[in-house]
Amino acid sequence: RAKFPSLRRLAAETAGRVGMHAAYDEAERLYRRALALLEASAPPRDDVQIAIVLNNLASTLEKLAEPREAELLYERALTLAAAALEKDDARVAHIRLKLDRLRGSLFAFPGLQRKPSPQVAF
Repeated sequence: RAKFPSLRRLAAETAGRVGMHAAYDEAERLYRRALALLEASAPPRDDVQIAIVLNNLASTLEKLAEPREAELLYERALTLAAAALEKDDARVAHIRLKLDRLRGSLFAFPGLQRKPSPQVAF
């Protein structure tokens, strides 16, 4: 009996995953809307806020099993944050860490090398 979960427990776990997926779908929709509004706002643009939304959208896409799009968004977030903030700002380090972790988890195809995180000259 201990080797096989009960049907009730299995159903509850499955429902939880479906519900969580629906929540991530909604989060993705809201982050994309927020990003569009921020990017369309009148100058001066708030690149730090855009970087934060990009980071959050990328994290959500990771959870939705969309790692390649997440990678591109982390790259954009890192570029914006590094340009707008001090080089030792924790937000820049956080985004770089998330990007590096994602790349570390991606399947490496023979002949392909991981791209290094964008480095911004200061």
